[in-house]
Amino acid sequence: MLRSAGIEDLGDHLSVHLLERYKEVRSANLCQLLLRGSMKSRLRRLLSKLVPRMVKDQRMDRIKELMHFLDQDLMPSFTPLLPYVLSEVAEENVTRIAASFRFVEQVYEQKLAINDICDAHWGTVLVRILWNSDKWPEVERCKQATACITRLTQALPEKSQDSKQREAEKGPVTKKRRGEKSVIDVDRVATPTGLTESGFLHALDILQIVISDSRENPKWQEYRQLLEDPETVRGPTSCPSGSEMEVPLDMPRFLRSASVLLELLGEQLHRFAVKMFEFLQCACARLQNADTLRCWKHFLRIGVMRLKPLLPALVSEMLKLAVNLQETDATAFQELQRTLVSIVQETLPHPEVLLAFPPLPDHLRGSRNQIEKALGKMSLQQRLESTTKQLEVSHQAVRHAILEGLMHFLTQQRKAFSALADLPGDVLGRLMKILLKFLSESISQGNRSSQLLCGQVLGAFGAIDPARLAGQVLVERHNPVNDHRAQKGEVELAKSVLEDFLAPHLTNNSFAFAAQEIFSHLKSAGKEQQVWEKLHKDAREALNPYRTSKYQNLSGDLLCSPTSFEGALEEATTLLPVERKAFFQACLPAAPGNHTLALFLMHHALQELIMAPELSCSDLASLAKKLVDLLTFTGKDAPESQETATAQAVFSLLDSLFQKKEEINTTPSSRAGDETWKKRQLQRIEALCGPFSFRLVLNAALRCGAHARALQFLEMELEATCGERSFAEGSRLGEADCELLQQIYHELGEPDGVVGAIRIGPNDRTRTSELELQGRWSDMQASYEQMAGHDRSKALCGLVKCSQAMCRFESSLQLISGIRQELPELTEHLQPRSVEAAWQLSSWQRLEEALEAPGDQIAAKDFQVQLGDVLLHLHGRDEVKLQQRIQETTVEVACAASLAARESYTRAYQHILRLHVLSDLQWLSQKRQEPGIAQNLLNRCDITTPSFSARQSLLAPLRVALQDLNLRNEAKSIELAFSRLCRKHNETMLMEHPDSSFQGTSSDLMVSAQLEWGKILYARGARHEALRHMLVLSKTSPRAQLLGTRWATDASLLLPRVAEAEFLQAKEKLNDEASFFYHAAYLDYLLKGQISDATNSLLQATPASKKPRTPEHSPFDRKNLVVFTFRGYLQALQRGTKRLRFILNRLLQLAWECCQVDFHKQEMIAEFQKEAANVPAWMWYSVLSQLISRALHPDLKRPECKVGI
Repeated sequence: MLRSAGIEDLGDHLSVHLLERYKEVRSANLCQLLLRGSMKSRLRRLLSKLVPRMVKDQRMDRIKELMHFLDQDLMPSFTPLLPYVLSEVAEENVTRIAASFRFVEQVYEQKLAINDICDAHWGTVLVRILWNSDKWPEVERCKQATACITRLTQALPEKSQDSKQREAEKGPVTKKRRGEKSVIDVDRVATPTGLTESGFLHALDILQIVISDSRENPKWQEYRQLLEDPETVRGPTSCPSGSEMEVPLDMPRFLRSASVLLELLGEQLHRFAVKMFEFLQCACARLQNADTLRCWKHFLRIGVMRLKPLLPALVSEMLKLAVNLQETDATAFQELQRTLVSIVQETLPHPEVLLAFPPLPDHLRGSRNQIEKALGKMSLQQRLESTTKQLEVSHQAVRHAILEGLMHFLTQQRKAFSALADLPGDVLGRLMKILLKFLSESISQGNRSSQLLCGQVLGAFGAIDPARLAGQVLVERHNPVNDHRAQKGEVELAKSVLEDFLAPHLTNNSFAFAAQEIFSHLKSAGKEQQVWEKLHKDAREALNPYRTSKYQNLSGDLLCSPTSFEGALEEATTLLPVERKAFFQACLPAAPGNHTLALFLMHHALQELIMAPELSCSDLASLAKKLVDLLTFTGKDAPESQETATAQAVFSLLDSLFQKKEEINTTPSSRAGDETWKKRQLQRIEALCGPFSFRLVLNAALRCGAHARALQFLEMELEATCGERSFAEGSRLGEADCELLQQIYHELGEPDGVVGAIRIGPNDRTRTSELELQGRWSDMQASYEQMAGHDRSKALCGLVKCSQAMCRFESSLQLISGIRQELPELTEHLQPRSVEAAWQLSSWQRLEEALEAPGDQIAAKDFQVQLGDVLLHLHGRDEVKLQQRIQETTVEVACAASLAARESYTRAYQHILRLHVLSDLQWLSQKRQEPGIAQNLLNRCDITTPSFSARQSLLAPLRVALQDLNLRNEAKSIELAFSRLCRKHNETMLMEHPDSSFQGTSSDLMVSAQLEWGKILYARGARHEALRHMLVLSKTSPRAQLLGTRWATDASLLLPRVAEAEFLQAKEKLNDEASFFYHAAYLDYLLKGQISDATNSLLQATPASKKPRTPEHSPFDRKNLVVFTFRGYLQALQRGTKRLRFILNRLLQLAWECCQVDFHKQEMIAEFQKEAANVPAWMWYSVLSQLISRALHPDLKRPECKVGI
């Protein structure tokens, strides 16, 4: 093997003496002895060391002899060696560097100037200088590297007049703001041809490609060799067939080189902050040691205030580094602690930034307490609003860290989840919108970790009832009046693309290249400065380096796959007029894999095509055919997420075209040529829309889960085929269309629509659907049994469905077992049913058997199967596999939620419910020992839509999980809540008598169960049994006494005096809203009869007197009856607002009636004003219209509530 020290001698002797002496000898044999490999391959490996020395010695003869020996041409072989040559030459003095520059020009036979050569290779030269800086002491590295760059720039000759003129036409090399220094502080020598921003960007991209191991990049091999020493000879000893063994990257040296680069940039580092952060993030994922800390410390020289947008992600990375340093390097760990403490201290005046910080560990307890103290002044609403704002404006690399902080906050907030649920709908809506948007972007970029985090945050946030978010725009819709897709001029279009789509993602080289090309186009069109002034300050800061960058496209002319949506965009771009084509072509490099940008550009491209002066309709038809092909999923069971996103993009284009057609038709013609122009535009729209049949879009929409759109196109097809015929005149749907319409309305949650579809369909085949809609499962089961004779498969599947709907899971499992033996082909179809029945029964052995049953791809992705697998791992107490399975399921459900959310939040709600239950199960597996688990889970359940299906899907798996974890009290609390849910929705209730089923639980839970049992008896119609049960229970429970008294008075079983005494006794014990309300309601019932008697007496009185006749014998003190009724209602309002609207409306009605018949109205008004003064004014807004209507009544015109309002 060659020693590194012997390479210098090899450069002096091998190229001349060896070649001269052994021209006629088989040099390969000699090389086998000397170099243990092929002579030529080894020499090629050493060229990067030999040639720079020959250049410094200006030995052209030796270089030519060496190239002749290697059978290579001089100039093509010399170009790849230029980074090595220039970096080695840079270590000489300026005079020798200038001489070497002249020698390099001789190598190229004066065809290339040294200025152009250096401009083209600044990036690679800088990488070699950084790599070679490792041979100097640490304190000298930056100084020596700066000196090398300085000497290179000083040795360059002054540019000729022609070069200066060409450069002036291109614009300044580096765009600098007033008072801004050069990129490297090399004084004035760097101005003509110094190291520019493009050189730094090139060097940074080289390091990024190498550290990310992007082997698919055609330049990866070349860049990888820049970070190797020539003397590191690759040997064949460990590789078959003598192949070269890849030398691993020297990561410590790589980090030291990166540290020098950061130190070189100095004060100008902030201009590359985002790109540099992503580079360091990728590098530190490979190695975490003291060199990593040195890189981060240099990065922090930008300044904490300038790094505010990146601080959450920066702190997150440094905390990851601390975990490794704590065990390996105590000194570096202490230094890192001090750095983090200083970051926190400088950020304390900015709580909105602290809010996004990840949770600090115990060794930073002091800083953590300071953060909590600073954030303690912010309300919950302010914290969420601030987090939402940061997510809206932050860079892609930072959002992940912000979401981690939000996830930690939501986890802490679970103990007081009701406060989160009570926030205004607009605050919740904005946060939900940005979460769904970020999830969609993560899916389009294939970022699995971001998909998982978004799914976890959505689950922790909870499945908020869509009614709470009514009026909030969570999904962007096309509205030409205010939509960003409406037609724009080139300046506005460029601003939108640069600011909204490219600036947040410039760490991606495709986006950076697109930004460079857009600026290049704008500069040639004279619009660059105009667009630049319109950009936001942050966008200008991020985009500034790319105004003069020199990225090159290495992927050839074909940027997009011809069968993708981006390929259709590329074809549409070729049809554009010449003056508009250049801008769209500049944007195309960023389109692959970015549906959002591609759709944005396609909207504008179609608008341009419709308005183009000259265009053939046949070309548009060809483009439309390509878009039609995107909607077909031939030979696939279900579309993938990418195909679904593509279909949604095509749907959006159709919406835009239909909207444009409507606009053209409704626009009046003011000139003679307007009708011709409108006709031409309509023809082009027809050419684009013609290939899209209603049935094609309908089928694609169903496959994608876009049921609202499917309904739209089904109705359009029915309207086109049925014409003027009306269903009322006897025209009926076919069976297939009827079932399709039922399916769509069922998915949309429109039961009335399902009924309508049943009524217009065939009478003899839709009975089961109508029975299912009405919840008559027993009748539906009988219908399926009758059907078993002619359609056995469908009937058996229907029987299984009925059994599970009636909670007969044991019968369902037995039925499925029999079906498997009779009809094995139905096994896969019934797997989700069998899995659900098994985990509902906590039958783990049968659940394991059901999960092992063979299933196709669709069944494997069924949520019931995934949920059963999660519960099985929870039962097995395998924490690692449990968390892994929950994460996998979360990612899959999150992807489905993102695709469904493109249609509406309501459409995605079933998937968000699944994320909700997965979040609960994950939290439960980690916090099973905490008190109040059941109440926590029930509080989260209360924010969901109050439907039986939604809340059942949450409570059922939680009950099974708690029961399996031997948390009996918590499991029974969930079971009790589920029984209450069934009772309120008149569903099948399986609760057993509490004396047996709740034995061994806490006393409070037993009392609640006994109360619920009494309510169930009362709901079933067994009122006497319910009253007897409550009578026994009332001895220990005031609530039972209140309910029993209420039910007894409803049945008129108690005398008024006895009933009042019972109510008063319950009120004294409970002192809550319910007790005061039910007592007041009973008094109101009695008062109603007395007012009725008074009214009748008034009607029977003579017209002269008009005074009511007082009955001789009244069982009540009417004055007290009026006073206590009003007092009870108003005091109930002071204790709760559950019955707010009823109480206030009833009070106003009673007041009106008392005044009308003069029924103790003075006492009533006095009591009204006295108690109303204790009721908050905001409560009266719910009856403001009634108050206004009574404002002029002589007796009611001055109550205290009106004055307050």
